[in-house]
Amino acid sequence: MVRSLLLTFAMLLLGAVVALAQSSTVLTGNISDGKEGLIGATVKVMKGTDFVRGTITDYNGDYRVNLDPGTYDVEFSYTGFQAQRIAGVRVLGGQITTQNVTMSNSTVLEEVVVVAYKVPLIEQDQTSSGQTLTSEQIKNLPTRSINTIVATTVGASSVDGGDVNIKGARSNGTDYYIDGIRVSGGIPPVQDLEQLQVITSGLGAEIGDVTGGIVSGTTKGPAGEYHGGFDVENSKGLDAFGYLLATANVSGPIIRKKLPDGKSRTILGFRLSGQYLDRDEDDPAALPIYRVKESVLRELEAHPISRLGVNTISSAQKLTNKDIDELAARPYQRETNLDVNGKIDLRLSNNIDVSLTGTFRDSRDLVDGGNDRNQPTWSILNAQNNPTEYRNTYRGNFRFRHRLGSAESGKSEASSKRVSITNANYTLQFAFERNTFETYDKRHKDRLFDYGYIGKFETEQVPIFEPNDNGIWENVGYNDFFVRYTPGTQNPVLEAYNEFAIKDEESIRSAQFPANLTYLNRNGEFSEVFDDVWDGMYANIGLPYNRFEKSETDIATLNATVGFDLKLGKSGTHNIQFGLLNEQRTIRQYRVNPNELYLWGSQYANIHFNGLDKTDTIDIVYVPNPGVDVALYPYATSDLPENRF
Repeated sequence: MVRSLLLTFAMLLLGAVVALAQSSTVLTGNISDGKEGLIGATVKVMKGTDFVRGTITDYNGDYRVNLDPGTYDVEFSYTGFQAQRIAGVRVLGGQITTQNVTMSNSTVLEEVVVVAYKVPLIEQDQTSSGQTLTSEQIKNLPTRSINTIVATTVGASSVDGGDVNIKGARSNGTDYYIDGIRVSGGIPPVQDLEQLQVITSGLGAEIGDVTGGIVSGTTKGPAGEYHGGFDVENSKGLDAFGYLLATANVSGPIIRKKLPDGKSRTILGFRLSGQYLDRDEDDPAALPIYRVKESVLRELEAHPISRLGVNTISSAQKLTNKDIDELAARPYQRETNLDVNGKIDLRLSNNIDVSLTGTFRDSRDLVDGGNDRNQPTWSILNAQNNPTEYRNTYRGNFRFRHRLGSAESGKSEASSKRVSITNANYTLQFAFERNTFETYDKRHKDRLFDYGYIGKFETEQVPIFEPNDNGIWENVGYNDFFVRYTPGTQNPVLEAYNEFAIKDEESIRSAQFPANLTYLNRNGEFSEVFDDVWDGMYANIGLPYNRFEKSETDIATLNATVGFDLKLGKSGTHNIQFGLLNEQRTIRQYRVNPNELYLWGSQYANIHFNGLDKTDTIDIVYVPNPGVDVALYPYATSDLPENRF
């Protein structure tokens, strides 16, 4: 039966022309009496009070159990010998953990000797470079930042908890895996990790498309007994950085089954956790922060430009030290993150289990509008207009696993055969992840034509008269001349830059013909003379964030693997795994620089005009010089849809 199932899966997977070798997570070892191996000794792997897996030793006293990464208690027993329990055995993901036991004769058979697990000095069969941290080790580290923890690995680096670089590769060369599935929206908080593995070199054959390294996390599962907890770290009101971290979790069984020996085992269990992080300053600086005083800021917003003789200058150019505050932290840099993670494990039988994991992450981060676009920083004058970046992650992972053979202690597949197949299993996983991103000016959001709007500029078309080749004067076109400006209300600071031009309008209105007037700001246009101060060191006041962006990325992953241990007599045990991986990504994205819409609008608003229609006369006007009557012609228009704005 076992061989038939294996053959079926092998044909299906090989038929897809994909073969992957995947590292197995195995607990193995030898049980002896000090002289020779004990045949048929019992091995029971426990997680808390729940029995997980079991097997018996073969003809050499060797045993081998496939497990999920985690920390277990392992009990060894044999008739006529003192039973032993090794507490806290660390089974590392993708590695072979060896635990040998020497048992001794005893007349007191009911007692169990409990021994603490000793971490081996050298990890056997380790072919990759990096490190694996357990939940206990992570908990004892002085940080809760995943990237900072990863950076403790030789070959990995992260500046102030930022993106991770491995072996000099760019940050996009680092891939992240959660429970065996590649993800792109980051990994859960440290409180949800059973193990965190960083691989810097020697990657397994199942991992592709990697130029740097791997960060792989295994999430915690439900507990055999109800428990929970919460933790709060807070500095709000105590310092300038306003740090608040709150975590909570609850876990336990939903359905338990009684066993013949009177004990019980969890059939259906759950784990639910959440983390909230709120920082008023998400990247504290080593040096003082300088910011214009609020009273001075209000004055600058009302009068952003000043007269210097006959010239116009930015009012901010006249600031002195007394107008500036020295701060410990940057204002308008608040970041909040909410992480919610849930997991349900269902044990359908001794050999079949189902796991469902869900993740939700909401992130909101105020960023410097100038640094994001490689422009002068907004911090001193314009930080109040910093934009917010919004990120959401939705992720679900379904796993079905079937171990072929018995999981009960005292039973083993072909344990006495010199050539045999054991620990046969197959796993089916399906995962879906959606990541969304938005950024925009918080005042205008998706009202794109509000971003650079200054006001209403009214113009008048003045006809152009020229003599033709025959010396006859005619209407050859029109010029647009400014006649009136009405300030808007969407961007009052930008509008204030035009205050001197507004005062000069009376002279324009009294002119015989309309005349042009130069404004510092027009719709969608900001004078390059006034957009920064002090030779480009800082952005001037009132600038809008000239970007509206949205993106959505969907990742659907199907992963099927088959594995078994092949015993070939004296040559030892060989772990064989192969599988099929299908990953489909759908990326949707658009970005608009709203101020450019006004430039496009001015270019395309009248593109449907196609010269003058000289077959039609709309008026006869007298031209004083040279003193003749000339016909006015209308514009000829095109009705093509592409010639309309």
